[in-house]
Amino acid sequence: YNFGDYARNIQSFFWGDVCDWYIELCKGRLLDGTPERKLQVQRNLVYVLDVSMRLLHPVMPFVTESVWDALPASGLDAHDAQFLMVAKWPEPDDLADFVNERAEGDFELAKRVISCVRSTRARYRLSPKAELAVAVRCSAEDAEVLAAQEGFIKSVGRVSALTAGPDAVKPAGAVSVADGSLEIFVDLGGLVDLAAESARLQKELAKAQKDLASVERTLGNEGFVAKAAPAVIEKKRSQQAELTATIEQLKAQIADFA
Repeated sequence: YNFGDYARNIQSFFWGDVCDWYIELCKGRLLDGTPERKLQVQRNLVYVLDVSMRLLHPVMPFVTESVWDALPASGLDAHDAQFLMVAKWPEPDDLADFVNERAEGDFELAKRVISCVRSTRARYRLSPKAELAVAVRCSAEDAEVLAAQEGFIKSVGRVSALTAGPDAVKPAGAVSVADGSLEIFVDLGGLVDLAAESARLQKELAKAQKDLASVERTLGNEGFVAKAAPAVIEKKRSQQAELTATIEQLKAQIADFA
């Protein structure tokens, strides 16, 4: 009866994994593949959409029924049921043959690089269409995985050039982001005025430090702590934690420009 967990999980899967990543991955294959490869991708897309509609149906019965009714047979049960509401529910055992942990791990590595590029582009207010060169310092094994997915990373991440390996170096004018075993360098080139950006970050840092000092003075006031409602104190402590995290992030960004 954990309906909230079920709804969040299926939304995360369909909106995130399917729409944001899988469909993007398929676009290149549909545009550049052979007729046989295109047909394979189309069949996979129909199958994934079919199963997704079945999983979504309990929380979105009407739109999923309409979409499913328009789909061709996907192979799950050859569309034998007259209505989606009585169609076969996907069972984990029936899908076990499709699980490929190695492929999932490899794809997750590419997603981490793309997500880093997207967050860097957003942080420095760059156009979503701006292409950025990326270097990744990683193990030789991870470098091979990324090289095999270079086309996808370039297309979806708007990456102009990708290099990866244990000896990857940070280019001048690049910012670095640590993500687990990966150290990712995103070259901002001439797209960002580094001096102006550094000055802006310094101002933000000074303001955050001033705000943090004010919050800490309030929390250090015994009279306030004794009289204030627990919810108010908790809010101040949350502000303290958020400001501390912001200050560390700003310091890291400023260090990138040093």
